[in-house]
Amino acid sequence: MTIERLALTQPIDSRTGSFAKDSYSSNCVFETTGGGTKRELIKRPGLVKATQVVAITPPAYTQCQGLTEYNGTLICAINNVVYQVDPTTYVKTTLGSVSTSTSQSYFVRTFLDAYLFMHNKVNGYLLNKAGTKSQITNDKVISITIDNPGLNYSSGITLSFSGGGGVAATATVTG
Repeated sequence: MTIERLALTQPIDSRTGSFAKDSYSSNCVFETTGGGTKRELIKRPGLVKATQVVAITPPAYTQCQGLTEYNGTLICAINNVVYQVDPTTYVKTTLGSVSTSTSQSYFVRTFLDAYLFMHNKVNGYLLNKAGTKSQITNDKVISITIDNPGLNYSSGITLSFSGGGGVAATATVTG
């Protein structure tokens, strides 16, 4: 099968006097004018090498871990520190640090925006409308509610807690 050259971007011309190679253009685009009868080579804009006037050291960067809107402000996690930024005055308030993690932080607003839940794949945090951030710990059981009792939940099984609560509380399952 013979090689067939197709004119996709420019007319097929020969660089060497043979049809072994297509025409070559560098750093330019083709523009057709005059009803498609005339083609012009136009230099691409912005590809001229400019000399650097002042030597610039690349700026140091910080790890941005997440950004969301909450209670009319912006909440962002940067380098494991949570900030609250007023979008009109750009006043920044530091809300505190989060556990050391370089991973993405995720944000979810609760019903009626009462709280902002955030986590960074290590710990979870709650932020209230007053701007108080607290860490969610796993050492407490606040309440247990069974919405759909299913089979054998309501008959024969009893769950009770003793010890006054906190870390000293013990759970007993009877059934």
